[in-house]
Amino acid sequence: MEPDEDEVATDVVALPRTLVRELRKLKRQQDLAREALGDEYRDHGLVFCQSDGRPIDPRRDLEDWYEILAMAGLPRSGTHVARHSAATMLLDAGHDSATVQKVMGWADIRTARRYATPSEKLSRQAAQTAERVLFRPVSDLAERRARKAAG
Repeated sequence: MEPDEDEVATDVVALPRTLVRELRKLKRQQDLAREALGDEYRDHGLVFCQSDGRPIDPRRDLEDWYEILAMAGLPRSGTHVARHSAATMLLDAGHDSATVQKVMGWADIRTARRYATPSEKLSRQAAQTAERVLFRPVSDLAERRARKAAG
């Protein structure tokens, strides 16, 4: 159910401290711009906007994104690729799918299958876990039997 206009959202979004600091700095800049521009400031209730409060032009935003990728030496790709990367990094760091689902804002846990591509690192870790869980007990048992037979 959608909250009424007067209701306050109760969802908590955990953010990295560095991002929180940057968002607070952006908010201060917007407040200064709002004061300086007075009636010329067009408040649309946006977090990211032009200096006069109006929405950012999506085409210009995408061009800025491409520029960021180029400066980082990365191939040109859409912004949605960053979501795949973020989900994969969270999984690589050892976070479970339910946590990644919450952080990414997915309504359905099955979305993790589409967005998050397990990395080579995770695949190797899974193989090591399988080795330890499936085969190590067998080899330990064989060693114990051999010692018992010799002893």
